Amino acid sequence: MPREYPLERVRNIGIMAHIDAGKTTTTERILFYTGKTHKLGETHEGAATMDWMEQEQERGITITSAATTCFWAHSDFHNDPAKVKANTHRINIIDTPGHVDFTVEVERSLRVLDGAVAVFCAKGGVEPQSETVWRQATKYSVPRIAYVNKMDIMGANFFRVVDMMKDRLNANPVPIQLPIGKEDTFRGIIDLINMVADVYYDDLGKDMRVEEIPADMLEMAQQYRNELIEKVSEVDETLFEKYVAEEEITVPEIKAALRKATLENRIVPVICGTSFKNKGVQKLLDAVVDYMPSPLDVPPIKGIDPRTEKETERHASDDEPFSALAFKIMTDPYVGKLCFFRVYSGVATVGTTVYNATKGTRERLGRIVQMHANNRKDVDEVRTGDIAAVVGIDRTDIGDVYTDPENPVELEPIEIDPPTLSIVFEASTSPLVGRDGDIVGARQLKERLFNEAENNVTMKIEELEDKSGVEVSGRGILHLSVLMESMRREGFEFQVGRPRVLFKKDENGNKMEPVEQAVVECPDEYSGKVVEVFGTSGGIMTSMDTSGIVTHLEFKIPTRGIMGLKNRIMNVTHGEGVFYHTFLEYGPYAGEIGNRQNGAMISMTTEKAVAYALGTLQERGQLFVEPGTECYEGMIVGERSKAGDMVVNIARTKNLGNQRSSTSDISVQLVPPRTFSLEEALEYIADDELVEITPKNIRLRKRLLNATDRKKAAVRAGQVNK
Repeated sequence: MPREYPLERVRNIGIMAHIDAGKTTTTERILFYTGKTHKLGETHEGAATMDWMEQEQERGITITSAATTCFWAHSDFHNDPAKVKANTHRINIIDTPGHVDFTVEVERSLRVLDGAVAVFCAKGGVEPQSETVWRQATKYSVPRIAYVNKMDIMGANFFRVVDMMKDRLNANPVPIQLPIGKEDTFRGIIDLINMVADVYYDDLGKDMRVEEIPADMLEMAQQYRNELIEKVSEVDETLFEKYVAEEEITVPEIKAALRKATLENRIVPVICGTSFKNKGVQKLLDAVVDYMPSPLDVPPIKGIDPRTEKETERHASDDEPFSALAFKIMTDPYVGKLCFFRVYSGVATVGTTVYNATKGTRERLGRIVQMHANNRKDVDEVRTGDIAAVVGIDRTDIGDVYTDPENPVELEPIEIDPPTLSIVFEASTSPLVGRDGDIVGARQLKERLFNEAENNVTMKIEELEDKSGVEVSGRGILHLSVLMESMRREGFEFQVGRPRVLFKKDENGNKMEPVEQAVVECPDEYSGKVVEVFGTSGGIMTSMDTSGIVTHLEFKIPTRGIMGLKNRIMNVTHGEGVFYHTFLEYGPYAGEIGNRQNGAMISMTTEKAVAYALGTLQERGQLFVEPGTECYEGMIVGERSKAGDMVVNIARTKNLGNQRSSTSDISVQLVPPRTFSLEEALEYIADDELVEITPKNIRLRKRLLNATDRKKAAVRAGQVNK
């Protein structure tokens, strides 16, 4: 069967960004304009095609990489059906997560991609996670296009983002577009290559008109075009000679030189738009076609021939021996285990037997599917440059290499960063166990977690020596909480302890711990309080930038200090602060860091909370429960306003007499209780506390429910005297 799309018209790209930059929305618009979907999927409405997991839709974030394939011909050909057919490109897209806890998903995706679109928020610009994914792309020499999104939001500043790319990413960004207006006046873009204006007259992106550049922007446009030509001339000798001689340089010459510079990672073309308002996405697709590499533009992949132990190469060609790299494993409830792979060379058909060079075993490709998010389409064959999935291969792991049995090759493995946090999962010992969930046994809990280990290589799962629980290690609180949330939705009831940071030792035996880069943006008047909060949590300020309205602060802080920090930042900034953090490195142990200062209010009985009792308790601190909440002995019902735990009676009622009735003074003014998300609960608890997780409830409790038992334990630990 002949190839439908020649290799020069194939693009394997990833969409990467900081969280909330609009990455998934951009992908959804790409799918819409390429005809892959016929309805605009909105992330904020939980309707995004690529964020297909229930938790992704609810949280509004990407958790797992999603793959799809779409087709696009350059906008210049859209009025000529014959040219559209002759110039249609096949674009394989992987939408990657933006949250720090899932960067390993980005890492293994970039390993198999040829190019990437880096999405930046026009307001936030380069954020900590932007730097992380940028470094990952640099590690694999992935050519990039920068797309400045959200030009319509308050505070949007295209030129500031370009400057941030220079300063923080050490990149060479070259605008090939300029925005016309910003915030609510953003209405189009200036094409600096063709020197025309693309102006939008609707918010659906359908009514776009090519016009002359606005007179008030013509001088600026000419200046930036000259800078563009100067930059691309540096990578093309012929073009440089014409530039020096002040000869006219044609549009095809500019595009050819810009493409060459992009592929060599010497230039990052910068474009702009607003995906949510459907402006600029078609031009982004044009840029992908014009400047992103095909498999033919990528250097041959190097590997080792296991028969000779000598280095060998695989070129991007259907005529070469088959070679492919597995980069993602997932379990589908309908078809079982799915293994995603990228084909670097050759052709494989359904029923072909391939050699797993990593494990030294033979596997049969019984069923091959092309994925669109979580939807599958059966295909008969895969060719060079394809990204597909094979069904039913149980012995494959991430990083395994499929090759021609007669011409095997071992490719460079995918590196996976080690976990930084661990949490112990235990069977629930709550007095209310079994009220909400169907699965409460320790054996079922253990089986579920070890099944997770088979499909999620980013987690390390081990049973404790005393068989009391299972320790699960991951990349962060959110990473681990996603697993917990999935399990509670499956009907599990269980309890977990306080997250524990994983230390390691350097070559000299010195204790090392994970260190994060944290960034806070807040109104100037709160910056001093933010610095103070970080100081008490072991943080060191590395950068401070004040604009007169908003202060940008950067810190290095141990991961231990990050836990529970977000709430404190929100409190001292009165909810106006923006807080991000990302893993930076392992650094020297920073010593003891203060934990939660305030004590807990602990229920002394197993009863429902009463309004009267809560009314008296709220004067002593902050409540976590409301009237009618079912509580039990040892359950944490609030936080004291000072240190030291306090046992309380949440069911206390009035003393009645001749002059007092149960209905007099009935109105008790209660402050709404503080509610915890799963992540917040994990960050809040102390070492002697647990989070009880059920399908319907998240409760905080003491490990030892009885007050006498807790006192005896404290005496034994030397914390209090008899």
